[in-house]
Amino acid sequence: MKKRISFDQKLFHSVYFHKMLIAMTPSFIVDGVLIYRLVFRLLDNQAKGIGPLFVDFGLLLVMNAILLKSIPVILYFVQRSLLRQSFVIVEPDKVIFRKRLLVMYEFDYGYVHFHEYHLTVIDSFKKRGDGSLVVKGNFKARCLLEDGEQETDLRKGELRPRICNRKICRIPAVFRDMEHLEEKLIDITAK
Repeated sequence: MKKRISFDQKLFHSVYFHKMLIAMTPSFIVDGVLIYRLVFRLLDNQAKGIGPLFVDFGLLLVMNAILLKSIPVILYFVQRSLLRQSFVIVEPDKVIFRKRLLVMYEFDYGYVHFHEYHLTVIDSFKKRGDGSLVVKGNFKARCLLEDGEQETDLRKGELRPRICNRKICRIPAVFRDMEHLEEKLIDITAK
């Protein structure tokens, strides 16, 4: 029986939101230093004018937000968008993981948009601390275009489907029913 496992927003948030906050820690430290400097300059600046101090403070906060806080937030939403388009299919004899890749310029039709891993023979797999599954073995990853059609390569004068050889496949813990997927991988590994 074929079962499709799709993306779960709550699982993604529980895994990646903390990573985003950790990546923003340097920005929070800079905010603390800026507030500390503002308070002590206000205490030293008896009646000389506080307008320029607040303007400088505001500009530094905006620059900090643009430079240090925006990058982790952008990466969070890009990763969420990519994983929303990814999915796992569990079949009786194999697991198929279709992973959406980051494509910077989608109007060029030669880009690979998906890698489709067919996990039929697994050497080993382990569950990482964040819940993701790292599967090892020799896998064929089909390169797919945006519409799901197989990308072709011109080799030796004929068009052949483009297939990459991979040794590791990482399935993030953002899909519903990860326990069922883990059980299926244990069954395939035992064969």
